[in-house]
Amino acid sequence: MPCVVMAHGFSLSRHDGLEQYAEALVAAGAAVVGFDHRYLGDSGGTPRQRFRVEHQRQDYRAAVNYARRLDGIDTEQIIIWGFFFSGGTAVEIAATGVRIAGLILLCPFLDGLARVVKATKSSPGLVAWILPRALKDKLGAHTLIAATGQPGEHAAMTFPGEADGIAAAVPSDSPWRNEISPGLVYQSEDRPPAVRLWAQTNLRLRSCGPWPCG
Repeated sequence: MPCVVMAHGFSLSRHDGLEQYAEALVAAGAAVVGFDHRYLGDSGGTPRQRFRVEHQRQDYRAAVNYARRLDGIDTEQIIIWGFFFSGGTAVEIAATGVRIAGLILLCPFLDGLARVVKATKSSPGLVAWILPRALKDKLGAHTLIAATGQPGEHAAMTFPGEADGIAAAVPSDSPWRNEISPGLVYQSEDRPPAVRLWAQTNLRLRSCGPWPCG
C-alpha cells in the first residue's frame, strides 16, 4: 500500500485543513501519516511556536522513515505532501536524495529570497519592525510575533489573502496559535532560487486554488 506523509505549512497544525485531504487519499487506497513539526500543534518541544527550517527538514525525514516501518506499506511508494512552507521543505527533501515516489504540493513556498524582496518593496515599515525581533530570535532570545495579519498589521504574513486563507483553514477546536518566532525572515533565504529551479526541472507543478504563494 502506498503511504502519503503529510505536514502543515508554516505555523499551522495537522488539524488545520489536512483531514479532508487525508480522508480522500485513504478513500483512494493510500495510507496517511500526518504530523506536526516540533514546537507546534500536538508535537512536543520547547519553546513553543519556534520556527526552525532545519528542524522541520529533520522532522520530515523522521516521518518518512517512520512510514517505511509501518506494516503493509510499500517502501517504494512513499509520497510527501506539503502545503506552503512545508511544500518547499518537501521539495528540498526530494532534491537532497531522500528516496520517495513523488510529491503532492499545495502552493509550495519555493523561493524565500523572492518573498523577502517583495515584502521589502511593499511593506518596508513592517520589515523594519520584524528585523530586530528576528535578530533577537537568531541570537537565542525566544521571540514571538503574530504569524499572520491583514495588510498593514504587524505579523509575519500580511500579503492580501493570507490571513483570510489561514482563518478559513483553522477550525474552532484547533490548537493553532497566531504566534510564531520571526525566524522566517532570516531562514527564508535558506531556501534559494535553486530549489525553485529543481522543482521546475523535475516536477510538473500545477496551480490549485487562490492562495497567494509569495
